Amino acid sequence: SPVLSPVYNHRTEYHAGFYDPTCTLIIRVESVEAATHEYRVVGYALLNIFVDARDVKRQPTESTHQDFLLNEGCFQLPLWQSPPRREEPLTADCLNNCLRVSAATVLVRIRRAVAAPDGLTLLSAEGADAPTKEKLIEKLPSYA
Repeated sequence: SPVLSPVYNHRTEYHAGFYDPTCTLIIRVESVEAATHEYRVVGYALLNIFVDARDVKRQPTESTHQDFLLNEGCFQLPLWQSPPRREEPLTADCLNNCLRVSAATVLVRIRRAVAAPDGLTLLSAEGADAPTKEKLIEKLPSYA
């Protein structure tokens, strides 16, 4: 992918029975410095995986919270210069007072798993045949 618009086409499926509603996705973007060939952290991005069902703008704050929904959608997340502090609870907003990395964002999509025709199980791209996999994996849109 181009240096000024890199693409990291990562995809992960989760099919567990229980999720902590306070889950927060942490993305750390790294690069190799051209002059020294050393690894450098470019920045950090955070996204809450779940939202409160009664207020979809809020991330649940308690692991015992029962009424929550998947934070489904497409997100353009700013990169922050500092990592989350270990002394504070990890939330999607805990870096909002830090400095941003200028002109740097990451694009993240969260999608609900597709139900099987029987409606009882969820389909998975892992181990699926080619036609099924093609239906399950949404192609990247063109951002040009």
